[in-house]
Amino acid sequence: MNKTQVTYRFQDGLGIKNHRSAIFPPYDWNSRNQSKIITAVADLKRLVEERNLSLKDVAKFMHEPVANDQAPRGLTWKT
Repeated sequence: MNKTQVTYRFQDGLGIKNHRSAIFPPYDWNSRNQSKIITAVADLKRLVEERNLSLKDVAKFMHEPVANDQAPRGLTWKT
């Protein structure tokens, strides 16, 4: 199986110093997951930029279970 990797490149205000952060969403890189991957990338980008959070923090929050006996939240963070 091929894993999906998302890399976000942060820039300072002048674009001089760049650093990157990468995560592996829980979707294999295949055509069946195309819409899930596109949605996940768009949501990750929006939340990183709007909430000023790290990519790893956003990804962890988006995919952590609500409780031990419940399914993962997925991409439904609206607050």
